[in-house]
Amino acid sequence: MTTKKNKAADAANKAAAAWNAAHPLGTAVILTDDFGQEHLAHTRSEAWVVSGDTAVVAVEGRAGGYLLDRIREVPHA
Repeated sequence: MTTKKNKAADAANKAAAAWNAAHPLGTAVILTDDFGQEHLAHTRSEAWVVSGDTAVVAVEGRAGGYLLDRIREVPHA
């Protein structure tokens, strides 16, 4: 039987794997902070899962990981 927690963990693992497959270290990103402000940054890690169900990635100049939901790649010009 698949539980809600298992589904969340599966989704987070898939999200991290998809991010890592598409975005190498140093990818230019825009992150949205806790106050809704956007900041240009570059990734400094691969995405990983914390607490079993949350996909995050580390960016330069910031401590810890940011939710992948708050990160988007800078569009190529």
